[in-house]
Amino acid sequence: MPPTLPRTRSGRRRTRSPRAGALAPLARRLDRLTEPALTQSSGTAPYAAQVSRTKAVVVACVTLVGLALTYEAGAILLAESDEGGIPPASAVPALPQGVTITTDGMGCGSGGCWRELTLSGPPGQSPADLAASAAPAGQTCTGRSWITARRVCSDVTVTGDEVRLNVYYDRPLGF
Repeated sequence: MPPTLPRTRSGRRRTRSPRAGALAPLARRLDRLTEPALTQSSGTAPYAAQVSRTKAVVVACVTLVGLALTYEAGAILLAESDEGGIPPASAVPALPQGVTITTDGMGCGSGGCWRELTLSGPPGQSPADLAASAAPAGQTCTGRSWITARRVCSDVTVTGDEVRLNVYYDRPLGF
């Protein structure tokens, strides 16, 4: 015998809309999980079943939002506490044609660690021109990753005849 629909307070049977929307399968599953056993005398679920279903949906939504916020807070705290992390070689910005990496090292200081690359250009190119072609002046950052709460930043410095490209993680809270 197919399950009967619960009755409203006035005694009429509840009807389900044919256009229940995208959440209809989830609502039906929740109905099956939270619906109390039908009473033998009347064949319908008591009114309290409707309240418990609503509570179940609200609790499920609040739990999902809470889990997502907890995950993101954990990712931010992990990014803040990882001072020794350096971006992988794949995070190095694309270099113009003719520019090569002569050394690839790592530097660390009080704010964290970074990947330090020494660049060389075609013969006859000045270090200032090489720096301008390798990256724009100042700090350049990519978009923040939702999964790790990090963004990769880079900057170019010229010291004498050397052009250095530093690639590092920007820490979200700046601790």
